[in-house]
Amino acid sequence: MGFIAVERLTESGKDISFEETDKILAVETEEVLKKFLCVNCPFYKSDCDFVQQKEKSSPCGGFILLGHLLEKNIITIDNITCVINF
Repeated sequence: MGFIAVERLTESGKDISFEETDKILAVETEEVLKKFLCVNCPFYKSDCDFVQQKEKSSPCGGFILLGHLLEKNIITIDNITCVINF
C-alpha cells in the first residue's frame, strides 16, 4: 500500500522527493503508519512479515519513503489517508 500511496500523492500534484537516506524511522512514525497505512494494505493480514514481526523484517519501500516524508514534514498523515481512502 505504501507504493500506491506514493503514486497517488504524486498524481495529485504533491512534490515528492526521492532522496536516499540511511536515517532510521522513529518508532512513533512507524506506529502511525502501521495504524493508518498498513491496515489498508492487501498484504497486511497474512503476507506482511514486517507487521507480523517475522525475523526482524523491514517494511516495504513505500512505507519507508512515506515515513521519511512525514518526518521531514513534506506530507502529513492526512495526506496519506486521503489518497488511500478514495
